[in-house]
Amino acid sequence: CSVCNGPRSCELCELNYYWSDQEQRCELCQIKTDLAIVIDNSGSINDKGKDNYNKLKSFLAAFVNTLDIGINKTRVGALRFSDRTYIEFLLDRYSTEEGINDAIKRMGYEGSHTNIASAIRTARTEIFGKSGDRSDVSNVALLITDGESTRESNMTAIEAYWAKRDGIIMFVVGVTNEINLNELHSVASEPVEDHYFNASDIAALEKIFQAILKQVCTRHKRQIRSIVCSSENDPYCVGSAVKAIKSGTKYVFSTSINLIFQ
Repeated sequence: CSVCNGPRSCELCELNYYWSDQEQRCELCQIKTDLAIVIDNSGSINDKGKDNYNKLKSFLAAFVNTLDIGINKTRVGALRFSDRTYIEFLLDRYSTEEGINDAIKRMGYEGSHTNIASAIRTARTEIFGKSGDRSDVSNVALLITDGESTRESNMTAIEAYWAKRDGIIMFVVGVTNEINLNELHSVASEPVEDHYFNASDIAALEKIFQAILKQVCTRHKRQIRSIVCSSENDPYCVGSAVKAIKSGTKYVFSTSINLIFQ
């Protein structure tokens, strides 16, 4: 990796490496993660550029190659969405880069409308918490879309809220300037500037994926945090993947939460 445009900027590092501002060099990323790739395949993807969907899949395959994939390392699941959501594979289906990339290349193109809420809901309930999801590693979702919701738009922020309350770290990439910025900001984890990225076009995704890799490798660790609730039906806790322990007149809910939320 070579430094360019000043001491804090760097060209893309080699596979499995990210740029360390502190060390001023490329460092190996060895963090374990359960990652759900959530990819928009509504009609607008190819409307904005011939073969854009296939180009997007190629960039995703290259991104997977930067991860430390393995059954005891990083696991990847994937789904695609338009007006409906389709699970492509769960977290424990493939344990090699080659297997994941072949599955990504086979992902079909649906067209039609855009339902981001359905995609988030499916990732939360059908990929995380299901086969292959590990309790001792971070759950990370990477959502890529080129537009705004045309179905269930009133549910997008609500579904994102429940996903983040369940400890899922939400990265969002908006492609082109035809997205709904407020909607996508509501989906991204806090701080939004570290979890939301805008790509001017499909070709700009490569460096964005490198930035996301850096965030995952350097900032996202999990710990057990206690949340004190007034009752087992407290709306602050209901809906989360938590365990309630009664302590006197209060309930203490223990859940794995991203350190960045502290």
